[in-house]
Amino acid sequence: MAKNIFLEDTDKPTSKAGVTTGLIVAGGFFVLVVAWMTYTMFRIDVGPDEFAVLVRKTGLDVKNGDEVAPDKDHKGLQREVLTTGRYFYNPYEWSWDIKKQTDIKPGKIGVRISLTGDDLPYGEFLAKMSAEGKPITKGIVPDILNPGRYPINPYLFKIEDEHEPVTIPAGFKGIVTNLAGPFPKKPNELLVKEDERGVQEKMLEPGTYPVNPYVTRISKVDCRSQRFNLAEKKSMGFPSKDGFWVSLDGRIEFRVNPEKAAEVFVTYNEDLTLLRTIRESRRVL
Repeated sequence: MAKNIFLEDTDKPTSKAGVTTGLIVAGGFFVLVVAWMTYTMFRIDVGPDEFAVLVRKTGLDVKNGDEVAPDKDHKGLQREVLTTGRYFYNPYEWSWDIKKQTDIKPGKIGVRISLTGDDLPYGEFLAKMSAEGKPITKGIVPDILNPGRYPINPYLFKIEDEHEPVTIPAGFKGIVTNLAGPFPKKPNELLVKEDERGVQEKMLEPGTYPVNPYVTRISKVDCRSQRFNLAEKKSMGFPSKDGFWVSLDGRIEFRVNPEKAAEVFVTYNEDLTLLRTIRESRRVL
């Protein structure tokens, strides 16, 4: 009989073990692919000077007229933003947009203008605020932004960042005019009470004041001693009975009483101050 020369290799792994190994390798590769896709497609990296605006694609419908989603369960633009950090969001449910933070430079102040919410009544321009300090109407937000960086949603607010604080130098008084608020109870008086619309009784001492220019106007009244020589630029005089020219010279020295600076300001206004009145009188003389 012919001898069987084909002997079975007992050291070769069985086909079943090979299949198991292949499944393990395939499964590990699939997990790596899923992990890589999750890490790259679902990841949101927000830099130190950036923020992310979120828009939900799926969820509950918002009411007609609503411009912003009331919470994360509703579709649409979200009020809250993502600040510096790393986040993971499902791109099939969310979209996002990376924005630069608002940078208010030193020596400047920022003013926010609310772009969403209810319309204001006729004659009003300041946004009404909620108990949490968030605007619920369109209009100018009364509070200001001091120098720094702010992650402000540009779809909710417009930012004006070129305003400057008002500096009152030494020897001056700051006259405060409230441009908003209720009308005064006594409209015929020169000065109004605090928080009423108009020129305030309370004045500001020398210093720097960061105020919202749409809410408060600060005017400066010079309370230092002023001196004018009436014949400084033009000779003053008259001919005598004998025909000789008699020269005259005169000086006026005055100062605004600091305690009455607000009343002086209201009486003579910014365009007709006491100083200009004296200059006009000098021309007449």
